[in-house]
Amino acid sequence: MSSGLKSSGIRRILVVSGDGSIADVESLGVRATDAEFRVVHSIDAAVEALRDEQFDLTLCATTDLLPLSQAVGERQTRSVLESLGQGVCLLTPGGRLLWGNSKLRSYPRDVLENIRAAASDLGGRLAGELEPGADERQLSMTLPIGREYAFDITVSAVLADDGQVEQLVALVADASATRRLQ
Repeated sequence: MSSGLKSSGIRRILVVSGDGSIADVESLGVRATDAEFRVVHSIDAAVEALRDEQFDLTLCATTDLLPLSQAVGERQTRSVLESLGQGVCLLTPGGRLLWGNSKLRSYPRDVLENIRAAASDLGGRLAGELEPGADERQLSMTLPIGREYAFDITVSAVLADDGQVEQLVALVADASATRRLQ
């Protein structure tokens, strides 16, 4: 195996190990001299390592595979949503705010509440208009708030397997500067 490892181009290996050793890897015929190993002791440490460094191969127990892939995917998704120049939020079908990215949370509390209420209203209208198998699962509006703010809000439904609205996703674009120019 070690000659195959060298010829495969695998140089850096992340090992998720509960006991802190690379004995399991060496039992596969891979020697520590064949590649650079980084051993971590938890899923969280593995996610951090994968975020900060490049690895050619990740080895973990099969019971750790699903939690590790979900944690990495969740972290990447959250990073993307946080880096957007638009506000993004998740709401319950009843309009309770579950999560909002930093752009959305940067607005004053009263502005955020107006956005949440408008998104909730759009979500309620959307749920009433959805027909089984419908392709169109979003509604949009422009929300002026006083003289200072205006937002273009698009709400999309996330459907459960039974076709019911499970969550609402709202994209919130700040249109305040454009509105002031008009």
